[in-house]
Amino acid sequence: MTTNAARNVYLFQPGVSHGKGAFLGYYLPYSIGCVWSYVRGSPNIRESFRLADLVFRREPPAEVVARMEDPAIACFSAYLWNWRWNLHVARSVKSRFPECLVVFGGPQVPERHDHSLFEQYPFIDVAVHSEGEATFLEILERILRQEPLEGIAGTSIPGPNRRTIAYPWRPRLDVEAMEMPSPFLDGTFDALLAAHPGVRWHAVMETNRGCPFQCTFCDWGSLTYTKIKKFQLDKVFAEVEWLGRNAIDFVYVADANFGVFPDRDRLIVDKFVETKGTTGRPSAVAATWHKNSNERTLQLARELDAAGLSRGITLSVQSMNPATLKATHRENMQFSQLGHLFGLAEKVGLPAVTEMILGLPEETYDSWADGICQVLELGNHSALTFYPAELLENAEMSTPESRRKYGIRSAQLTNWAWEPDSLDVDGVEEVSEIVTGTDLLPEEAYLDALMFAWMVLNLHVEGWTQLLARFVRRHSEIGYRQFYDALRSWILEHPDTLLAEEYHKMRRSWVEYFATGRPSADYRVGNTQVQGYMQIHATQYALRSQHARTWEGIERFFRDFSHGLPEDLASDVAGFQESFVTRFDRPFQYPYMARHNLWEFVRKEEELRAGEAAYELRVTEPYDRADIEDFLNKIYFRRRAGFGKMRVRRLRSEFDEDRSDGGSPTNRQGQTSLEPLHR
Repeated sequence: MTTNAARNVYLFQPGVSHGKGAFLGYYLPYSIGCVWSYVRGSPNIRESFRLADLVFRREPPAEVVARMEDPAIACFSAYLWNWRWNLHVARSVKSRFPECLVVFGGPQVPERHDHSLFEQYPFIDVAVHSEGEATFLEILERILRQEPLEGIAGTSIPGPNRRTIAYPWRPRLDVEAMEMPSPFLDGTFDALLAAHPGVRWHAVMETNRGCPFQCTFCDWGSLTYTKIKKFQLDKVFAEVEWLGRNAIDFVYVADANFGVFPDRDRLIVDKFVETKGTTGRPSAVAATWHKNSNERTLQLARELDAAGLSRGITLSVQSMNPATLKATHRENMQFSQLGHLFGLAEKVGLPAVTEMILGLPEETYDSWADGICQVLELGNHSALTFYPAELLENAEMSTPESRRKYGIRSAQLTNWAWEPDSLDVDGVEEVSEIVTGTDLLPEEAYLDALMFAWMVLNLHVEGWTQLLARFVRRHSEIGYRQFYDALRSWILEHPDTLLAEEYHKMRRSWVEYFATGRPSADYRVGNTQVQGYMQIHATQYALRSQHARTWEGIERFFRDFSHGLPEDLASDVAGFQESFVTRFDRPFQYPYMARHNLWEFVRKEEELRAGEAAYELRVTEPYDRADIEDFLNKIYFRRRAGFGKMRVRRLRSEFDEDRSDGGSPTNRQGQTSLEPLHR
């Protein structure tokens, strides 16, 4: 029992751990923190309710419920990584404390008026939709006044036979005009940090809310296709300073389109840089970047990078197929600048992350493979990644109408949204619904498309074949689709190679996952279990552990491939390619003497010239020489920062001009290649 008149409120936003070893951390429970921060601004609420616990991580449910004391309200923020865990705990709470009001909110709560939430889960009393701050405040005020909970805007409740009664949604908060409270600034998180001094904290923050796009695969929820509303800058600046003072390691800016207000967002970037300079934190800042990014957006990411804060910039496409873009309401995406932006990003060594989603409507095998190679043609070689499409609870693509229209097939998969080893042992498994085929991409073609993506991701993006493909693209006008079609055919024809073994192992793993719903045990590497959609990256563990055998297969392929290069030139390119990939037993920095200006040629900075060219290659950051697992984890966890590929700098060559000061080489347009060293 409580020792005073205040009623106990328990808030739940349990997350999984992120990273491994030195990268291990947890997110502060931002969403539920915002809700509590808002309601505690009311003196009546502050006097009548007390925050008894703020659950931020997955723990054994029985242990969580056992430490609860006389809860008046249990409020759960639910999404993919905690939906079933929340349901499990909520059921136990209602069983042990039947008078406790159980409230569910968050993106996973069904928004359709015909949903059967309360029939399926009779222990839930109220569902909150869209922004939760003002709605939760009204719920608490009704409780204080001992009034029924019917008619609260932004909620649904059970009616007769527990059928859903849904009320109109609440108007959005005018965060531009009002003094929005902050869980960072008002002490909401202080006790949490003090109680867990050993946790490496990550944080989510917002500088605005809303998204003008309406992508059918997205569940941004009620704020999708709405006007963007900006939080007051004083609040944003103060939160950044708090994050620095409290040594928050990683910050994710959860705006739907960071950079859409370039002048304002530059001030925010400047504040992050200033705070990093004075406090040493955060260590990194990531953002959901503006979907129609331009040079000004790129410059914001570049400023973060220069301060050692950047994880790169995301230049999203999801698909390059016009029919798919139309079907998913992304036809307003502007791709005309992509090639220019990729080129600028590469010049300054900034990873340009391009995400593509497999299984969207109207996609075919050829449109998918062509789209991947089109991104390469546009110049993104640093950070291209792929996700199988997920049918999210409140996304348009998951509606019965959309499923029928596009012939969508799916599978229920456990532990999908997890990084390696981040599945905390709590006895509850989460399930995600993943697209496994459509009318234009049947299951076998879907698997072939997934494996084409696997090949480009693990061999081109991670560096193993990148220079080979880029060189013959420019020298012999062999397109990326032709190159990687040939490589895929070669792999299938040479089962004795490590490349073939890994190809078939990965394909079998996906088949098993889709059939059984459980990730394959094949991807337990040392002390690390790779699971969910992240297993597409797991091949790097095998390739890096067996560098010599990996390279033997690639070298054989390149000898067999009709690349049209003279033998001396082909040998030079192959040698440079082998040196380009980070290797455990190499120095952190070493020279490579080429017989041509290979690096500048593949980057389209110079025409090809014969003559000695001395290069310096070095890793992006050191690793433990005695610990190959540390090396492999850095390959995996730092992949977007280019850890798996060496940075390259030309020191001198026989044909350099204007190099009396030892500066950067001059390219054929008379412009200077940009520093720092290029990835």
